[in-house]
Amino acid sequence: FKQKHNKRRVVQPQLVNTLVDYLVPGGTIFLQSDIEEVAIEMRNRFTANSSLLPQHSTTWLATNPLPIQTERELYVLSQQQPVYRVLLRKISA
Repeated sequence: FKQKHNKRRVVQPQLVNTLVDYLVPGGTIFLQSDIEEVAIEMRNRFTANSSLLPQHSTTWLATNPLPIQTERELYVLSQQQPVYRVLLRKISA
């Protein structure tokens, strides 16, 4: 991705802070992307918030915790490509 497109990305620090402000203690945020660069950026922006803790010991969550996969996720997995996932939980204030 070009550097000039970074400002157009959905996950900006202000969005992270707003989501965390409205998320109840114990609430979760699930992130996933098939583009490693995007997944790393999202993970870094969310984990920079001290109210969120990853819910897995590995860098990436191996499986989707939700009962239904997205069409994109199914396609990427069918192509034997990785999907990068993170599950975070808001700690009590």
